Amino acid sequence: YVGDMLEQSYARLGAVFGFTPAEKIRVEIFPTTATFYPASSLSTRDIEVSGAIGICKFNKIMLLSPRNLARGYRWTDALSHEYIHYVVVHLSHNRAPIWLHEGIAKYFESVWRLPQADWLDRRSESLLAHALKHNSFVGFKNMDPSLVKLDTTYQVQLAYAEASSAIDFIVQQRGTQGLVQVLHELRQSKDGGAAEAVARVMQLSFDAFQERWRQFLSAKNLQEHQGVQLPRFELKQEGKMPVDDVQKELQSHTARLHARLGDRLRQHGRAAAAAMEYQRALGQDPYSPYLLNKLAVVLMAQGQWQQALPHLQRARQLSDDDVTTYTNLGRLYVALQDYTQAQSVLAEAVQINPFDPAIHLLLAESYRQLGKTEQAQQEQQLFEQLQRTQ
Repeated sequence: YVGDMLEQSYARLGAVFGFTPAEKIRVEIFPTTATFYPASSLSTRDIEVSGAIGICKFNKIMLLSPRNLARGYRWTDALSHEYIHYVVVHLSHNRAPIWLHEGIAKYFESVWRLPQADWLDRRSESLLAHALKHNSFVGFKNMDPSLVKLDTTYQVQLAYAEASSAIDFIVQQRGTQGLVQVLHELRQSKDGGAAEAVARVMQLSFDAFQERWRQFLSAKNLQEHQGVQLPRFELKQEGKMPVDDVQKELQSHTARLHARLGDRLRQHGRAAAAAMEYQRALGQDPYSPYLLNKLAVVLMAQGQWQQALPHLQRARQLSDDDVTTYTNLGRLYVALQDYTQAQSVLAEAVQINPFDPAIHLLLAESYRQLGKTEQAQQEQQLFEQLQRTQ
């Protein structure tokens, strides 16, 4: 998967920035945290608080394998993100400040797989809406020397949202060419740095740029969405399988009680009764992808595929990086013989956790039914290989 994804990113981002490195770029994916930490200079704290699972440093890209995280992570976008840092370093002669670096990387990280930048998700919108309402921005200066060094996950995610929204402002006002021009201006700058480069391209002082950016955000009428959660980059404990921790997943005590009862009923084969308990839990915590997946699973166990579908679609809407949702959707679409949809959602699952054998088995069946024999054989081989190493 990595080679194809990187080539797509190389081509798509080359079109965006008008630049493709002539040299080959070294990409290192580390199988364990023990090998990743000394090579990258990152730590457990950097991963779990800041989500720093990759780095562009020493003229190469380094990434921690998603196998090390309890829920995986969108490793494909992470690779694209780090490649963008590589491009920005070259275009700016390594003179871009952190807010510009991270803003550009975050804004464009998903462009390799989507028609256009899709930076404003429910989480980013909620964080920005809250910051506007309470005047509680991180601020560009406070992002230096690195977002990794901010104190909390909340600050890190807000900083990403601020920086990428500033890039959106530049792109909306001056186009992508204007953004690239900022990087070229940085190459020529001496003492003025990014403030001077942005001022030249935007024809505003940097203070005026920041004020206009806030006005730009205010005009979007951003909303705080209920149920939005910060991402969790929880490392697996060595030798242990991730556990289903209802305490971490649910805020409501009553929802936890119903969920635990639902789990016990399901274990005893009482799927219908379990479904009722999960529905009661959702009454207390209606924005939980965790509960929506539990309810969908017991409905699917009873063959109620169509009834399960809206719950999984809702879970996907609430959290578009939850591998459990994509895997369950894949199972559902295969059961409904909608193999095109199955292939689509299972490809998303691979982008988050490519080490789950079940995903590859479902993909193999989908490809077979779609007449894609070569891809089906490849997925079957991956399934068998992963089964042997579990």
